[in-house]
Amino acid sequence: LRAAIRDWYSRRFGVHIDPETEITSLLGSQDGLAHIALTIVDPGDVVIVPDPGYPIFSVGPLIAGARLFKVPLHRDKGFILDFNDIPEDVARRAKLLIVSYPGNPVTVPAPARFYEDLIAFAKKYDIIVAHDNAYCELTFDGFTAGSFLAYPGAMDVGIELNSLSKTYNMAGCRIGAALGNRDVIQQLSTIKSHLDYGIFIPLQKAAIAALNGPQEPVRQNAFAYQRRRDALIGGLADIGWEIPKPKATMFVWAPVPAGFNGSIDFSLKLLEK
Repeated sequence: LRAAIRDWYSRRFGVHIDPETEITSLLGSQDGLAHIALTIVDPGDVVIVPDPGYPIFSVGPLIAGARLFKVPLHRDKGFILDFNDIPEDVARRAKLLIVSYPGNPVTVPAPARFYEDLIAFAKKYDIIVAHDNAYCELTFDGFTAGSFLAYPGAMDVGIELNSLSKTYNMAGCRIGAALGNRDVIQQLSTIKSHLDYGIFIPLQKAAIAALNGPQEPVRQNAFAYQRRRDALIGGLADIGWEIPKPKATMFVWAPVPAGFNGSIDFSLKLLEK
């Protein structure tokens, strides 16, 4: 399985990974996000996470006893994390930074400059980066996502997590991987050796077949989500709710319509009416 993941990353991103030392399989990328902080932080250490962000970005570090610093993702900045929003004293105390583009739930991809700045920031403050890239194949309108690991210096500062759940519709099978810095991968592999007994062999073989087989179904899968996105966004626009079209993921990050006192008020009214 690790060899198949290595070959897929080489074909897809031009990234060359040693399957023996720089890849560990996961029970889905959530597995890695839930446990990575346990190998890096001690109770009270700082972990930087995006806000909003997929809940496990915060919950995983909290399980490890970390203190969170949440960086707000602003619409006027394209929901791209701004390193100027991280105070100097926080950066110096931080041990781990978790990011995700295309992201859950904000759906946006990040420009190349972001990853260059991310690597420079991590090197300056000696912070480990965990980049969740689970949605790299669910992209629309001709957009193609890349990999954090494809940028110079990324392997020095962190890892990337990826998953077969979205790309190959294997969510219930729980198969993913962490790739990158060998020290971080070794620590994650060590803690996982105490937490689980690996992936059921028939599911590994199914994953290998998916990774090595024809990839046209992957694009057809993305086209299906694109059609659903267009139907949803178009239908809501017809009733007066204008929402930006996401370039990637299976989500829509929608502004609260006028006339409601925030997202909770709107969500309750939506359920009631």
